[in-house]
This record gives sequence, C-alpha cells and structure tokens, in this order.
Amino acid sequence: MALNSNSNNHFIKKLALKSLKENRFRNTCILVTIIISTILMILVPVLNSSLFFIDFNNVDKQQHAIIYELSNNHITNLKQEQQLSDKVLNKTGGILEHDASYLRLSYFENCQNQMNLFNIIKGNYPQSYKEIMIDDSYAKEKNLNLNDEIIVKDSSGKKETFIIVGIVKPVTLENIIPLIYTSKEYAINGTLLKNRTYNMYIKTNPQLELSRDDNIDLIYDLGDKYNIDTNNIEINTMYMNSILFSPDRLYFYFFVDCNFFIDIIFYYIIFCIFFFDLQILLFAWIFMIMSFYLINKEVTNMTILNCSATKCIYNDNKLCSRGDIEITGDNAHRADETSCGSFRDRTTAAMQNSGAEHCGCEKINIDCKAQECTYNNKRKCTASSIDVAGCSTDGCNETKCSTFACKC
Repeated sequence: MALNSNSNNHFIKKLALKSLKENRFRNTCILVTIIISTILMILVPVLNSSLFFIDFNNVDKQQHAIIYELSNNHITNLKQEQQLSDKVLNKTGGILEHDASYLRLSYFENCQNQMNLFNIIKGNYPQSYKEIMIDDSYAKEKNLNLNDEIIVKDSSGKKETFIIVGIVKPVTLENIIPLIYTSKEYAINGTLLKNRTYNMYIKTNPQLELSRDDNIDLIYDLGDKYNIDTNNIEINTMYMNSILFSPDRLYFYFFVDCNFFIDIIFYYIIFCIFFFDLQILLFAWIFMIMSFYLINKEVTNMTILNCSATKCIYNDNKLCSRGDIEITGDNAHRADETSCGSFRDRTTAAMQNSGAEHCGCEKINIDCKAQECTYNNKRKCTASSIDVAGCSTDGCNETKCSTFACKC
C-alpha cells in the first residue's frame, strides 16, 4: 500500500532519529564541520574589512584627498568645481616649542558642517588673530584649559603668544605632534603662517555615485585639468577602501551570502536525509576550503614592504605603520624616477591622514602611480614584495621603489 504524505514525513523523522542515535560520532563530525564552515563565512567580510584599518563610524565624513601647495588660481578653480561637494582650505606651519614639548601650527577652515576632521569638545572655533584651539591630549598633559595663554617659539627663536578658546579631539588618530589650530586672520597675516601655501581637503560629489576606482580617477583627472602636480595629491586610501559596494566587493559579499544560505540548507538536509551524509560532508569541506582560500586571497593580495627610509614618521623597524602607501612616478622608466609619496619626515610631520595604529605592518596596500612598472595593474601593485630605499632621506624625492621594473 502506498504511503501518503503524512506517513512519509513520519517515516523520515523516525529514520532521522534512528540515524542520530546509531551514528552519534559521525553526525557530530558533520555538525561541527557545518558550524565551522558557517562561522568562516561570517568572519570573511569582517577580516576583509579589518585588513584596511578602517574606522567605519567616522570614515564617511573624512576627506577623499588632500591637494598640497595650491596657487590662488588653483584655489579659485577648485572652489568652483561642481564635481567636488566639499573643499576645506588648510595651512600647515613648522614645529614650535612650548614647555619642553613640540607643537605644529595649522589652520583649517571652519569645516564642522562639511568634514569631520576634528570635533570641538570644549569652547569655540578661533576668530581673532591670537585665538587658537589645541588637541585635548596636549591640554590634559600640560593641564591647559580655556582662556589660558601659551607662548611658543619657532626654530629661529621667534615667539608668539596665543589664547586658547577651544579644545578639539582629532577624529582619525591622535596627532603624533599635537596641533595648534589658528584663526583665518592668523593664517592670512600671522608671522608664522602668512608665507605658507594653502592645501585643500576635498570630497567628491556623492550625487555622482562613484566606485572606488572612479573616485580616484576623478581626483587625478581634476589635477590634470587644473595643472596640479600629481605628487601634490594625496588620496585618502582609508576612505577609498571603505567603499564597499564597488563591483568587486559586491561580488565578494554576494558569494559570501550565497554560501551562508547554502549552509543553512545543509542543516535541513542533515536532519532530514542522513543516508546522504557522505556527500554532505564532502560538500561541507569543499565550502570550508573555499572559505580559507578567500581569506588567504585577501591577505596575499597585499604586498610585503621592506622600508629603509628610517627618517619617515611611519617607519617602525623597517616596517610601515601607515597601513597603505602611495608610490609616485607617472612617467618613470627606472627606479630612481619613483618615490614614496607617503613619506613624512619624522621631525616635522604630524600624522593627520592615517588610520593605522603605531605598529609596523609587514603587508600593506600600495597605490602605485608608476604606470610603466611591470607590477602596476590599475594603480595597484601586484608584486609579492617591494623595497622602498632611502636610509638618509630628508624628503619624499629622495626615496625610491627599488623593485620598480619597466615594461619598456
């Protein structure tokens, strides 16, 4: 007599329970395999994101790039550029001494409504010539508060007196050299800043809905349009790597979601049709191996960096603490014509545009502008490892990528 649907279901349940009782070790192995596989699928996007040192809570309001050493014509053109939504002017001065410590003088346009470069946690934005804001870490260290007066001097012994009207907290990272944030009036007329060139922090227009690569291309195209030296353009790679919905990343997460869905189906199959357990175990291990492959691929796609530019602020025992670097040399045909665009002199730099912690990283993301290099693939370095040379460098142009290999 043929079994009806309810009888079939009852028979399958009895078969499943019997299989569970009689083959406990086998079924435990299968269950553990599936659980590990599922955990791996969940961890892949988490590990993928952590590789880029991204703080997703703050990155959306950060600048997309910094353009250095701008002329008045550059500023006028960029301020009128419709493809840019935000343009914040900046000036950076030299190192100043105060109370046996060092500070760096800087000016930012009041950008609280545009970019989240810093948060004012106490007081106000400086308005008059002598008014400043200071980093909260320095204020705590020196027990400084609002309306306190500080006297600083530069390397030539020239002194300036400022009044603290605000205390700020940097968003991305505490500055290695604490900053003094001056007023617009001081940036224009101040003794220590008036002869400094302007920089500009920019963001591309979000209405353009650009992918990571399109964002980078647009910024460099604007540089070409306004005759700006590409060496003066510093891409915020932390932001660019946070653009999760570029086609390659969308494919990656789609693959992860599909595998997770398949894992859920496996649970149902295990509890309903145990006589196919060998096939199920085989497929589960296949997916585990694929998960390990994906994780390993994300890690191995990064390049091993050995850096001998020991005067760089990011150099930590010949490893780089920046997380990502930029190799310049658009028309380079030999190693001497390349340089590390991310080099910052240890004695003068304040690390404002890095999301990396202060630990040397063996593997690193490299944005390479040396288009003629064999290892350059759409501005990404495909070499398994590179050497950045420059043991006694005093500036960016004295570094070089020793691994450069010309296509010519």
